[in-house]
Amino acid sequence: MFNILLLTDEKFSSLNQARALANELIYTSKNTILIEHEYVKESGLNILPNFIIYYYLLCKSFFFKHFFVRKVDLIISCGRKSAPYSLIIKKFSRCFSFHILNPYFQSYKFDKIIIPEHDKKSLKKNFVYSLGTLVDKSKLNIPKKDKVRFARLFKIKKIIISVLIGGSGKSSNLRLDDLSSILSMLKKLDSTFEVLYFFSRRTPEKLKSYILNKKKRNQKFFPSNGLNPYWYALKNSDYIFVTEDSVSMTCDAMQTRKPIFTIPVKKLKKKIKKFHDSLRHLGITKRFNKRLFSWKYNKIDESRRISNELRKNLPI
Repeated sequence: MFNILLLTDEKFSSLNQARALANELIYTSKNTILIEHEYVKESGLNILPNFIIYYYLLCKSFFFKHFFVRKVDLIISCGRKSAPYSLIIKKFSRCFSFHILNPYFQSYKFDKIIIPEHDKKSLKKNFVYSLGTLVDKSKLNIPKKDKVRFARLFKIKKIIISVLIGGSGKSSNLRLDDLSSILSMLKKLDSTFEVLYFFSRRTPEKLKSYILNKKKRNQKFFPSNGLNPYWYALKNSDYIFVTEDSVSMTCDAMQTRKPIFTIPVKKLKKKIKKFHDSLRHLGITKRFNKRLFSWKYNKIDESRRISNELRKNLPI
């Protein structure tokens, strides 16, 4: 039995990346692997820098050591806030530790750290670099009950276009004028097309309202009424559009091997532009130029590649 602890903040993106890596380790292992998950929940402590959190937890461990001892062989943590907790549990549980994204503190203490290539600043011995984010491909295996439920939402016999809309954050600022031309084109499509809009958790309400007012009446948007057929739609799409601010949704789309058109975002950090330049160089994505067309590209499976590299360090 090999025990893995997933330790993440409360972002879905963090949990998805940790699960992606854990699932690949299960797939490639001959041993029985048990996975548990713990959230590092929002608190006043977690807004502090990681070195303060770490030393606070270290002091706490002198009196409450049992809080940090786990029956675990490997910790997979993701997100800044989870890093100091991972190091403390590693210290007392004497296990392996892999961290996804920059821990911003004592990176040398982790066995391996997985960093997107566009965030690379310097080469370090325990760093492993990924092309974008890790994707949990098991989400493409849609349960039968969901297939039946989602099939009623749109007609897969039509030409399906999924439009993935991100939002604003530290690395980007998605604005109305970034979307106006593409929305105008999509609105002109005839009835042979089924256009589906998907919003991220970062999409501003103002932007959602703008799109809902601009789209054709029969074009759909999700989440809606508690339903979000995101992976089902990606799997059945003929074309995928994605705003350049969202690295994670771009990486999700890459798993389908469908044609991916990126929607340029004017206010975008240099490192995100570097990521998209890499994808265009590899022939994975293209910028839309008023014409729909298809192309093929080699499958990029970073979760599998990195899992195969990391498992060399593990007794599994």
